[in-house]
Amino acid sequence: MSDDLDIDFSEIARLEVAFDNATERVESMTRAAVKKTGFDTVAGAQNLVPVDTGNLKSSIGVDFDADELGFVAGPTAHYGGYVELGTSRMAPKPYLGPAFEAAVEPFVKAIESIGGRVLEE
Repeated sequence: MSDDLDIDFSEIARLEVAFDNATERVESMTRAAVKKTGFDTVAGAQNLVPVDTGNLKSSIGVDFDADELGFVAGPTAHYGGYVELGTSRMAPKPYLGPAFEAAVEPFVKAIESIGGRVLEE
C-alpha cells in the first residue's frame, strides 16, 4: 500500500501570478481614482469660487505626488485662503473645502470597488 500523495500545484501557481498582477492593477486603478478626485476637486472649486476678476478661479489647480497616490489642490492666488476662510472684515466664502468634500464620496466608492474588480478579472 502506497502513501504517495499526488498534489497539483498548478492552481496555486496560477493564483500566485494573479496576486502579483493584482498589485499592479490595484495601484493603477488607485492612481486613476486619485487623479479623478484631484481634477474633480479643481472643477468643483472653480464652479463654487466667487468671481470678481477671474484671477482666483483661474489660479486653482492640482499637483500630484510623485507616486500619484496623493495630491494638493488649491489656488496660487495669494488671497485664496482669505476667501475660503474669511477674515475679521469678510465672511468666509468656502469653495475648496466643499469641492473636496463632494469629490470624496465618489473616491471612496471607487476605492471600495477596486478589490472586487481586480478579483473578477
